[in-house]
Amino acid sequence: MRSRWMLVLAVVGSLGGCRPKAPAPTIAPERPAPATTASDGCGDGPACGAGLTCIEHYPIVERPSPPRHACERPCSFTGDAPCPEDQYCAMESAGAGLVCRPLDTTAAPPDIQRLVALAEVWSQVRFAHPWLATKPIDWDGALLRAIPRVRAAQTDAAMREAIGTMLAELGDPATRVVPPEPASSEATTSTTASEEPVTEVEGTVVVDFAKVQPWNPAMTAAIAEQLAKADRIVFDLRQWPAAFAEAVEVAFERWNPVLLDGMATLPTRRSRVFHGFPSEAMATSGGYYEAFESSAAIRVEGRRDARPPVVAFVVGDGQVLPGIALPLYERGRAVIVSPEALDARVLTPTAMHPLADGHYEIRVADPEYRGGTPALKASAITVDDPIARARTLLARHRIRPRSLALEPMHPLGRVMPSASASGAAPAGASPAGAAGPSPTEPPDLEHRMLNAIHVWSTLDVFHAYPDTRPRWSGALARALVAMDAAHTPDAYVRALLRLNASVDDGHSMLRSPHVREVLGTMMPSIEPRVIEGCVVVARIIDPERAGELQVGDVFSEIDGVSVVDRFVDRAPLVAGSTMAAHRNAIAWQVLAGSTEGTVPVVIDRDGERLAISMNRARRTGWPEYDRPTYERIADGTLGLVDLTRLTPDEVPAMFEALQNTKGIIFDMRGYPRGTAWTLAPYLDRHPGPTPAAEFLQPLIGRGSLDPSSGDQRTRFLTRLPRADVTRYEGPTVMLIDERAVSQAEYTGMFLRVANGTRFVGTPTAGANGDITSHVLPDGTEMYFTGQAVVPLSGPPLQRVGLQPDAWVAPTIAGLRAGRDEVLDAAIALLQ
Repeated sequence: MRSRWMLVLAVVGSLGGCRPKAPAPTIAPERPAPATTASDGCGDGPACGAGLTCIEHYPIVERPSPPRHACERPCSFTGDAPCPEDQYCAMESAGAGLVCRPLDTTAAPPDIQRLVALAEVWSQVRFAHPWLATKPIDWDGALLRAIPRVRAAQTDAAMREAIGTMLAELGDPATRVVPPEPASSEATTSTTASEEPVTEVEGTVVVDFAKVQPWNPAMTAAIAEQLAKADRIVFDLRQWPAAFAEAVEVAFERWNPVLLDGMATLPTRRSRVFHGFPSEAMATSGGYYEAFESSAAIRVEGRRDARPPVVAFVVGDGQVLPGIALPLYERGRAVIVSPEALDARVLTPTAMHPLADGHYEIRVADPEYRGGTPALKASAITVDDPIARARTLLARHRIRPRSLALEPMHPLGRVMPSASASGAAPAGASPAGAAGPSPTEPPDLEHRMLNAIHVWSTLDVFHAYPDTRPRWSGALARALVAMDAAHTPDAYVRALLRLNASVDDGHSMLRSPHVREVLGTMMPSIEPRVIEGCVVVARIIDPERAGELQVGDVFSEIDGVSVVDRFVDRAPLVAGSTMAAHRNAIAWQVLAGSTEGTVPVVIDRDGERLAISMNRARRTGWPEYDRPTYERIADGTLGLVDLTRLTPDEVPAMFEALQNTKGIIFDMRGYPRGTAWTLAPYLDRHPGPTPAAEFLQPLIGRGSLDPSSGDQRTRFLTRLPRADVTRYEGPTVMLIDERAVSQAEYTGMFLRVANGTRFVGTPTAGANGDITSHVLPDGTEMYFTGQAVVPLSGPPLQRVGLQPDAWVAPTIAGLRAGRDEVLDAAIALLQ
């Protein structure tokens, strides 16, 4: 579990270096500079190996201390400074910045490895199988019942049996576990010893599909010429399982016309598709939804001048018939030879995945034929020389139309179990029974693991940035180990929080009464920030409730616990995209408590250590600056706009009031109120429509749960809005820091594209894209980034943030003196 604690040390390492600096603003470099003093083995010469740099950093101590030095490999999230394959780019302390750290390669215990494999199967079915959207199947309950069986399995065979039992609860013969072939058995033999895919035996043309190359147009065209002259045809499909149905259809696209006279309609397929994860706990602007996708009906025009042939399809266990088989069967021109009675598998497309030396298959679509599900019967059931049996049937066959006995399709629309054996509450419901923790007891083991698997499954498939989460590998195994040992409600909630934080995304969070109890919701009436490695009072929100605290106070102890220890405790529970944003989020949690009232704190004020009191109460809303929404500053020559307060309907009046200024400073050190689309037309200097960013929305369906490949994401461009308004011609600057997150970063990107707005401050939070949500079985709400935002030029935003043109960091001395050093730098830049 090494990587988890390395992140904690990386985040809290800066606190030990809590050293208030001189009043001048700090211009910080993007990359750590080599150390200039000798200490701890480097800094005194060529002590570091190739690729390593002597980095200055600070130890974890409660009081300021001298810096230390270490040989590190700097890295970045932009990809221009990658880590070796066995390492990842970790967020380090303020002195070291981003440095490479070893991946956690610790093998999980065997029972946990089996549970991870179980979770992967369960997740595949959860989002791919169409019946989970049309039938009241208790899939959570199936997982709960499978967990103890899988955990107790001591052999691969027992593992396959346990997972097969879970899949059987679907009632779908096409979704099953397939054991490996016995070592002594031989694969299905080819039709003949010939290497040619087509042979003729006693007037019957036999196509051995094992020798066909479906994507070779020359081969399939040559075979079509041979089929066009045949009166009796046998298609041997025994070596093509349902998972390769697409390959079969590719070949038959060329062959279908020569098998028919007149017109025929092929069956269609209906499959689930997700455009992002549909939000369950909140409304969102992401436009996420789940739908059914039906393929368009394909009509085939026959080209046989003479009487069309009679056809036999020879299938084995798990083979799927081509679509043309249904109209041929219905017209009485086809027979089917199978080793067993036919079931839904011969018509059902499936996806195949490896499992314990075997594999499992999942239905990924329902076949549709004239609005129903067709039912077929085998003309012969045999395992002894099925090709010879097929030839005999064709020689004696009489053409008689048949009925397909169509069954109505399952109705569309998700069916939610009203009461499941899992004890899981429907979406939005409060936890009950064994599903959620009580004040004194956590859920039982199976329910603890169920909720962890829900978190992992949802993030693993739908998180919008799968390539920016280096700690995600192994996260589920670590969570299941933690759940096994979580014998208290606090331990259970912490295990969930750690799993959720492993995605390294500032948007990712959990909400429930139990989470609030662990993290605390009672806050002092201040805004804390991490400045110069210290947790500092950056602003007083309500002086009456702030008690004895003053701006610039540096926290040392809170309620008898050192700030460093509280950081160590909170760091793994809170998600963050960048080091600065992560530390800022932790700073809030360091001060939080679960009860309202006064607590003792120890602070540093101008070098004096003071023991005072701090009041905690429930926080309502985000803090605002006590100043006008917009105003003229610098003797009226510049405009200053607080984008955390400006509303869209105030934008026209704001530009009118500031129209003749030499420049405007937009303060975006917080969260905006949806003004990006209203601001852009006043600043846009392009003659025509201008793309601003690209959005990537996970497109999950058709049996694929991989959101990272380019063809599995919906891509669309956003453009700067246009309006008939008077353009502001002066330069603009935006103040940024780690408090600018999500829509704030999008606003900055809009303004940068519109008129080249420059950024002053420190990087933004690096968490971008519309949020979506899921409700866990225990009632906990989880939130995460549902679609990615990608700039059309420059570095990425996720885990990087908007980068300042003038890098200016505030100081504790500046806070105590009442100066806004970032704003001062922006004024100087414009003047």
